[in-house]
Amino acid sequence: MSNKIEPVVHFEMPYEDPGRLIKFYTDSFGWQMQKLGKDMGNYVIAATAETEENRMVKRPGAINGGFFPL
Repeated sequence: MSNKIEPVVHFEMPYEDPGRLIKFYTDSFGWQMQKLGKDMGNYVIAATAETEENRMVKRPGAINGGFFPL
């Protein structure tokens, strides 16, 4: 077993109103939000930081994530 502490790399939270969700996080934090369609479960991707070619964030300590409907 390693004592290495691994960083959080992704978050997920529920939402009720996708329009309100997208407006709040875009206006409040400048996040880039992308709502996926019904075929993808109406998931909303939240890009909070720039990523590299493997979709990992470039800035240590930053994370991206998403939102799922309740």
